[in-house]
Amino acid sequence: MAQSNDRLDRIEALVAKNSETIDRIGLKVDRITADVNELTVDVNQLTEDGKRRDQRLAEEIKRWDDRFFQLSRDHLMIARTISLRRARSSACPRCCKP
Repeated sequence: MAQSNDRLDRIEALVAKNSETIDRIGLKVDRITADVNELTVDVNQLTEDGKRRDQRLAEEIKRWDDRFFQLSRDHLMIARTISLRRARSSACPRCCKP
């Protein structure tokens, strides 16, 4: 009978330790879950920030493309004007008016 009581005492002690371990693991799981939730929120915010930056970058690229196109047109018009003036100034004075 003494041996069975000793065994029961050891079993009860092991069950108590297992219960404490399960409680500690549960707390750790709760902390990890909270950390994962915070990280998920952070990732979502960073994703949204990245999308906004991509949108702003695309808009800025479009503005620079438009500026470059306008600048190219202006340069083409200037080159054309210079060429026409040069051609007119080098025309023969008898039949062509400069």
